[in-house]
Amino acid sequence: FRVSSRFSQDLIMKVKLGLSEEAVELINQLENDIIEKHPVSLERLRHIGMEIVFLLTSEWEESEEQTEHKPNLQTIFKKLQSMDTVKDLFHQIRSFATELSENVNSKRSSQQKILIEQAIEFIEEHYTQEGLSLQDVSSHIHISPTYLSIIFKKEKNINFVDFLLETRMRAAMK
Repeated sequence: FRVSSRFSQDLIMKVKLGLSEEAVELINQLENDIIEKHPVSLERLRHIGMEIVFLLTSEWEESEEQTEHKPNLQTIFKKLQSMDTVKDLFHQIRSFATELSENVNSKRSSQQKILIEQAIEFIEEHYTQEGLSLQDVSSHIHISPTYLSIIFKKEKNINFVDFLLETRMRAAMK
């Protein structure tokens, strides 16, 4: 039994996108496939586990989603070698994929916060400019207007236009 390249690509993509639930579902499908259709020895299963972990780690190290938290391959491989059941082994693989996905999400979230802080700073410095637009602010912080609009609403719970209006009204009241 070999892990298909399709499975590998799908898993890598799910983890890189921070989709931990979908990554876990893929791993669950692989586990069920091995248990029901392609029973293998525990030793072979450990090798499959190490192959998956190595693949995810390699992609993680090459990606821009890298965080300060660097997976320790030696520790993970030792854990996989000590697993005595298929269930325990796949639990370990799921935990690893979930951890990487959550790290991606955490980094992305902090990057979005920084972008919103930059946008707000720009708005507060230029709110008096007539015709100040989402396009102006997004150009200043080097992201697309659509992306800025989405993360602005997500982070601040208010849309850009309303925030700009509130900023101008607060200044007028002062």
